[in-house]
Amino acid sequence: QLDIKGLIDGGDLAGAYEIYVNGKNREGKSLQGMATKDWAGAGIEDLSEYDAYAALFNQGDAEPFLDSYNRDAMNCDRSFAGQTPEMCKIAAKKNLLCTGLQYAQYEGMKATQNGDEKNWDELFAFWNGVYDPTIDDRINSGTPGAVQASRDSDFDTKFRDASLQAIIDGQKAFKTSNVDYPALDEAYTNFKKANLATFAQATLKYSGIY
Repeated sequence: QLDIKGLIDGGDLAGAYEIYVNGKNREGKSLQGMATKDWAGAGIEDLSEYDAYAALFNQGDAEPFLDSYNRDAMNCDRSFAGQTPEMCKIAAKKNLLCTGLQYAQYEGMKATQNGDEKNWDELFAFWNGVYDPTIDDRINSGTPGAVQASRDSDFDTKFRDASLQAIIDGQKAFKTSNVDYPALDEAYTNFKKANLATFAQATLKYSGIY
């Protein structure tokens, strides 16, 4: 995601699109794969979180809404036809953040449904991004967690801390002999609430600018 962002900032939308579709760091893994994830096919029983967004943003083209918006913004066509190149660049970067956050939610749903700690760890990974500077020095950058830090700075709030606390609380639910599902569900709900607050702040900030 950070590599795509860098290419978009540099004006190389074709290069950004190439990585979006084909990936870069892991064979067979790409942001387009995340955006087109079939929640039902992956065994998610409660599809309400995906369906609620799809009902609002599906463009009627029978394509997953996240992938449609990502491609349209990077190509500056279809739903972004007539927009300025700068607006398309901004939208592409913001849409990729939303792709990462919804994939974190996908992992959260898998964790709460199946009681699998690995999925909860993946929720943290997609929300936080790089955290080991020996692997990549762009730590805590270009991710939903980074957005929370920025908006907390703008509005003097602590929603990123609330997300971290929710993630820690969710980890604790796996430390007993049996998964504490009520505690895990509560932690996941609190994680979503904290991120909702941040992106509401982002809406307020950028609606005032643009």
